Amino acid sequence: MSKKIVLITGTNSGFGWLTAHSVAALGHRVYATMRDTQGRNADKAQALAAVANVTVLDVTLTDEQSVKQAVNTILAKEGAIEVLVNNAGYSMTGVAESFTTADVQTTFDINVYAPGDSSSRCSPPCATRPKD
Repeated sequence: MSKKIVLITGTNSGFGWLTAHSVAALGHRVYATMRDTQGRNADKAQALAAVANVTVLDVTLTDEQSVKQAVNTILAKEGAIEVLVNNAGYSMTGVAESFTTADVQTTFDINVYAPGDSSSRCSPPCATRPKD
C-alpha cells in the first residue's frame, strides 16, 4: 500500500486525535486540523505535532478562507490531498427550548456546511490523482 496524504479535521480530541495517531503510525502523511492552536488547544497541538508524520494546522472550519488556506498549504507542499477525514463535530446538550437560533446555526455550520466546504475543496485534487 502506498503512503497517502491525509487531511483530518477535528483532531484536538476523541476520534480525530486517535485517527491522526493511527494513520501517522501506518506511515501516511497526516495534516491534522484544530482550532486555536496557540490558545486553548496549544498543548494538544504541540503534542500532536511531535508525532512522526503529523503536521498540525490551525483551521476554523466555519471560516472559508481558513479552510482554503489550509488546503492550499497542503497542495503547495505535497501536490495532493488523497484522503479527507471530516471528523470535526459540534454538539449541544440541554433542553432544546433553551437553544438560541445562533446555537442551532453553529451546529449546522460545523456539522453540515463545513464538511461540504472541505469536501468540495479537496475533491478536485483527490479526483485527479492516479489511483494505486
